[in-house]
Amino acid sequence: MSNPHDASSTNARIQAYRDRLRVKGLRPVQVWLPDVRSKEFAGQAHLQSFAVRGWVKLSVNFPTKTKPGWHGR
Repeated sequence: MSNPHDASSTNARIQAYRDRLRVKGLRPVQVWLPDVRSKEFAGQAHLQSFAVRGWVKLSVNFPTKTKPGWHGR
């Protein structure tokens, strides 16, 4: 009897799982995303939020007064 933690057993189990997903019409993909923990990401997100905020102010007529307790931050 083979060891359940044997590399070949693990590989066969993973391959069977992937085969079942392919039968369902799925395919594997690899996606690279920005590291949201980095200082560069935080700075860029901050800048882009201001850009969107400015665009929204220019393109939509918002009421001049906001709800009490809302500071618009």
